[in-house]
Amino acid sequence: MARALATASSTKSSSAGSTDSRYLSEPDDVTRTLKLLRDTRTALTLSFDGDPATYQARILDTSGEVFLLEDIVPRSGHQHLVNGQEFTATARMQGMYAYFAGNRVIECHAERGLPYYSVPLPKRLLFQQRRRAARFQIPLKVAGNGASLTLGGPRNIKGRVVDISAGGCRVTFPGPIDPPLCVNNDKEFCEIDVPKLLQLKATGVIRHMHGNRDGSEITCGIELVEMSVTDRRRLEQFIQSISRASQRA
Repeated sequence: MARALATASSTKSSSAGSTDSRYLSEPDDVTRTLKLLRDTRTALTLSFDGDPATYQARILDTSGEVFLLEDIVPRSGHQHLVNGQEFTATARMQGMYAYFAGNRVIECHAERGLPYYSVPLPKRLLFQQRRRAARFQIPLKVAGNGASLTLGGPRNIKGRVVDISAGGCRVTFPGPIDPPLCVNNDKEFCEIDVPKLLQLKATGVIRHMHGNRDGSEITCGIELVEMSVTDRRRLEQFIQSISRASQRA
């Protein structure tokens, strides 16, 4: 997102507590912002032309030139989306604000009876400040039961999942690794397994990596860039369960 903010036009105040407002128009920058809203599970407020009511929705995922909307409430909002009515979307969460207009659904889907909708990426998006996806430490009881991520391909190595968010996870692998892992390079096939709680497959990219002094352990930050809708929903439900448990602790 830092690059996104650097490339977009901005109106910025340098005073303490000021708001950094930017209009994003590059597709990569817009996609990063929508992923941020996805990862934080931030509710979108939808407003349709000719309807004084507002509706809530969430971003399920982004895929190519579209993003996916789900969890529409009240349910009457589904008909507006099915009819392809134009809508604006706003999002607010602890210092973060986004606004984008001129949106229309281009395709309707259902997965296990749950509807979701494809919407083209907005051409222009107003974004203020930034908030990262919350990462949740894997509870000791769960971690001790073998929470793992396996990288497929020529390595086929299994690592221990340390923490996880809707956008990625931190994993520690035994070293050395051959062929070596590369940062911001090839996409890696990943399988995440938290026994009795979560199993999913995804495509990931290693975003950062460091090893201990003797090279016997390598820790990687992996962004989960692609997965099926079913697995995306499984991950979100798992994150929500960890979040609720951490709030009760």
